[in-house]
Amino acid sequence: MNILMVADVSIKNVIGGAPRVLYEEGKRLKQKGHSVWVLTRQVLNSDTTEEIVEGVKEFRYRILGNNPLTYILSSVFNSRRLFEKMVKGKNFDVINFHQPFSALGVNLSKKSRDIKKIYTFHSPAFKEYETRNEVPSNTWGRCYYRLNSYFRKKMERYNLKRCQKIRTLSEYMKRELLSCHGIVDEKVVVVPGGVDVDRFTPSSDRLKLKKELMVPIEKTLLLSIRNLVPRMGLENLIYAMADVVKKTRDVYLILGGEGALGERLKGLVGELGLGLFVRFEGFIAEDKLPLYYQAADLFVLPTKILEGFGLVTVESLSCGTPVLGTPIGATKEILARLDTRLLFDGTEPRDISERILYFLNRKSNMEDLRGKCRQFVVDNYSWDVVAQKLEEILVEVTK
Repeated sequence: MNILMVADVSIKNVIGGAPRVLYEEGKRLKQKGHSVWVLTRQVLNSDTTEEIVEGVKEFRYRILGNNPLTYILSSVFNSRRLFEKMVKGKNFDVINFHQPFSALGVNLSKKSRDIKKIYTFHSPAFKEYETRNEVPSNTWGRCYYRLNSYFRKKMERYNLKRCQKIRTLSEYMKRELLSCHGIVDEKVVVVPGGVDVDRFTPSSDRLKLKKELMVPIEKTLLLSIRNLVPRMGLENLIYAMADVVKKTRDVYLILGGEGALGERLKGLVGELGLGLFVRFEGFIAEDKLPLYYQAADLFVLPTKILEGFGLVTVESLSCGTPVLGTPIGATKEILARLDTRLLFDGTEPRDISERILYFLNRKSNMEDLRGKCRQFVVDNYSWDVVAQKLEEILVEVTK
């Protein structure tokens, strides 16, 4: 098949869940013998408009980031122009949309009307916007905020209505999709995200890794890698740490990631006197991620809302590191199938601290659980298994 993947992220710089899904699925579909192209916006600080990554041909359009209006208009019109250039002389069998801005440009082109389409729905675009941006205090700011959210919702719905199939990464996100956009159930299929089980593997010498990370080796290492934004619930994790260290000082937390709440969270750590127990690692490069997962004793996922899948969950489990998570979204789907003890009772600091302490008191019996975590992911979330399911859906759509 000739497959065009349309996105607002690039497979060149894989940072975060959405680019990872695009990269892994595009690469594996190419390995299966399909011809795969990606249409996306330009990469930050790069003027390159065409590039081949793992055999996948990525074409990029330019955007004008002077202000939100020019950003939106240039995204839509330039993605449309690029699509119409790419489609000349090519027979695309199917288009797989991943995000709404570039998708809108392609859907507005008459040349796309006869091509079969599928939409990989990561999460509602308008809810993502709302969770990443605080409501302004002034009247004009609030009006703009609501208008921006409304536009994203309408744009996404327009794109979804033009697809033969919609794929979500979890049952939770399927429910969100049906609730937000009124899509008929028969049109939706669930294919989860995955993990490279050959790259994210357990380590035979975790003590050595802890030394490399300069972690106090006598302490239990907790890890959380998240964007530092409100929906991630990281302030609740920090408050939970304050409760934990009252009971035991045998604990150390590394927080990886960047975001708007960075300074506020660091201030909270100082205010609670947790400087000896919490370390902010900042951005962790892709090639370093397995090292952190492998070294950790426990990964903590304190999400408050909108956990569409959580690639960090299966990446950590693939390294044999148990994940403790809030019962939010897809986290509940994944962890409940593995071991219900891994789920917090709720999202509050007390819920988090109680379960961390439960496992700290049982750390001598963790090896069996680590092995169970690894096998669970190999059996259910390998990217090769995911790509096979996606290929079957693409074939079905093109019939």
